[in-house]
Amino acid sequence: MGQYCEKWSSTGVISDHHATPPPEEKLNKQIYRHWLYHEEWQLNQNIQAAEKLLQAFNSIAWKSEDRGTSQEGAHPSDQAAAGYPDNLISANDHDGSDTVYYGTAGLQRAVLRFLTSSLNSHCQELYLYSDEDMRWMITDQSFHQQWAYLMKACVEHGIHIHIIHNIDRNLSEMCDAITSWLPLYLSGMVESYYCKRANGSRFAHTVFLAPSTACISAFHVQGAEGLYHYDTDPESIAYMQANFNELLRSSLPLMKINPTSYPNRKTTTIIRIQNVPSLATMPKELVDMYHLPELATEWALQQHQLEKCLSYGEIYEYVAELTPDSPDAYPVYVEYGPALSPLPYSEEAYHAHIAHMQKLARETRNYHYIPLPSLPFPHMNLLITNQLVRITNIHMPELAFGFTHPLMCQAFLEYANHLNIT
Repeated sequence: MGQYCEKWSSTGVISDHHATPPPEEKLNKQIYRHWLYHEEWQLNQNIQAAEKLLQAFNSIAWKSEDRGTSQEGAHPSDQAAAGYPDNLISANDHDGSDTVYYGTAGLQRAVLRFLTSSLNSHCQELYLYSDEDMRWMITDQSFHQQWAYLMKACVEHGIHIHIIHNIDRNLSEMCDAITSWLPLYLSGMVESYYCKRANGSRFAHTVFLAPSTACISAFHVQGAEGLYHYDTDPESIAYMQANFNELLRSSLPLMKINPTSYPNRKTTTIIRIQNVPSLATMPKELVDMYHLPELATEWALQQHQLEKCLSYGEIYEYVAELTPDSPDAYPVYVEYGPALSPLPYSEEAYHAHIAHMQKLARETRNYHYIPLPSLPFPHMNLLITNQLVRITNIHMPELAFGFTHPLMCQAFLEYANHLNIT
């Protein structure tokens, strides 16, 4: 297959020039070792980040009934008490005259007041940004339990959340931000972004905004205790909304729900990693054997997309190829669209499909079939390009998550290459 990841290397340049090394006495050994091993270290870090994110997706509940979905007309106070933290502070516990909160404990009280007020006022949207150290939210387990409950109540009540993640420093931070919010992302009520503007290291900022309800804002030196202003004045809220909108204009989506399955013409390499062969590569006689018009329609659509992509790029298809000796090998189900019912392969039909993919790889210059003995995350289907990473769980094919950040795309390209050479 070749080392296609080189196309998106950190330098973008592969040089044949062999420079004469400096005399040994002039070498800074620490810098030399960093130069020698940094690329390999970064490659391992990227692969580990991709695996960490896949593990997070693999560990969550993916049944439709487990997702947090909007419940029109239902109010959080009417929910069963089973998931309700005993120490949750209600809006009535707060003195409505408080306008300033000090330090970590003050921010926690302000956030609980903010979220309960947003729920009680039937707020429709929340806008969230903070580049502060996140220990205020995660180190106090009692507070974190209350925060998690209220955030879940928000999405269940149909409140749409816009959040700009602070992920300026590295890929690990990006994965941490995504995994910590993943249960809420499943609701489909969260839009996440990352800001293109450079973030400084001198000051920390926080803006939590519920239009027409309340706003928490802070600006202070990083590492110092913050002074958090709680505003309910409409004019102050409108001012902060205008500022947040300006930040959004400088931001791009971090994650998209149900992104386009196939990229555009700027994509030169497409990688698919899944447990079963793609529907697009199924031979027509096998499609006809099922006598299902909806399957034939979906197959024709996907085959057209496949041919279009092959006309301007390379496709690498990884499949965990089963053998009669594979544990729990059958039944295996045809890759299908969300509207189609599960269709089992017979053993003969499955191997006929695999044979057709092998034939396609021999006869089509841009198509590459890569059999694998197994997949580390067998319930995840991956589509990877230099512009998009698309993750779908086979138990909920109607819900897919797409990432477009360049660091994320690079990490998953390297992860795919790692699977191919191990």
